[in-house]
Amino acid sequence: MAETAMQRFVLRGPQEAIEPRLFDRTESFRFLDKAGCLDIASLRLPDSPLGLARVRSTGHEILLEEPDRISVILPWSGTVTSEVDGDVFRTGAHGVLVFDPNRRRTTVQRASPAAPYIADLLTFPKADLQETCRRNDLPLMLNHHLLVPNLPAVGHLRRLISATLTQFEHDPEQHAAVRTLSHVTASLADALTEIAAALAPPTDSSASAGQRRVRLALEVMEALHPEPVSISDICSRLDCSARSLQLAFLEYGLPSPHDVLTHIRLDRARSYLLEGTMNVTQAATEAGFVHMSRFSGLYMRAFGEYPIRTLGSRRSEH
Repeated sequence: MAETAMQRFVLRGPQEAIEPRLFDRTESFRFLDKAGCLDIASLRLPDSPLGLARVRSTGHEILLEEPDRISVILPWSGTVTSEVDGDVFRTGAHGVLVFDPNRRRTTVQRASPAAPYIADLLTFPKADLQETCRRNDLPLMLNHHLLVPNLPAVGHLRRLISATLTQFEHDPEQHAAVRTLSHVTASLADALTEIAAALAPPTDSSASAGQRRVRLALEVMEALHPEPVSISDICSRLDCSARSLQLAFLEYGLPSPHDVLTHIRLDRARSYLLEGTMNVTQAATEAGFVHMSRFSGLYMRAFGEYPIRTLGSRRSEH
């Protein structure tokens, strides 16, 4: 059980140095204010090179080097800005940053004085992604670093990681840990394959048309998710039938349009709760949910805890 237990690391400011906890080498570290706090909960999966972690911070700057692993950063609250070879990449809640092995300076900032920066992190050897692409006859799209578009596969990865880390934070010594993590490892591998496939360029004009339809549908969902929009409404905006949209999603191995819209709303609700500016009803309503009991059940299945517990644990940090 020792190899699967979650490890917790807490650092309080002022602090000018930090030993490696998530990356190969940390060259420098500083909090953005003297009363800073960094909390890292990390989880190593058995018989797997994948690493999972949840980072909470009042704000810090770190200069690090990661020579052989890809890093996927999934913020829930606050913003993260990274500079790599003179290029600057920035994202906030709901965004995704993916980095090739590199040397980078990263600054994270909390959403507000009362809401820390919170992000989940996945790391894995680049060689594993290369092998995944080779087995599935896919081009390796990641050359340096990128902001990943809002793909359903990314959302699936975000919720899977969040639910796993939440589960072990609540019960780090659970009896079924090894079996649970084995399932998670397999699911993460599938999710990485989905992302690689979704980022691959289309091979013909029909695929290109279907890909454009999926992309436009996702843009509409992102823009209208707080409203009582239906899939029929989205199809009307795209001038296509519900059947053709569903087939386009199916063609790219995605969940149904309805499920994707629900997942977008769930992700938004979780970010609102973690920011701590809304109660459960307000967060659900702002994200586009109407029926509170259904929202609570969907949230539990997606993130491994009920929304009231997310809100309570976030507030207990202060």
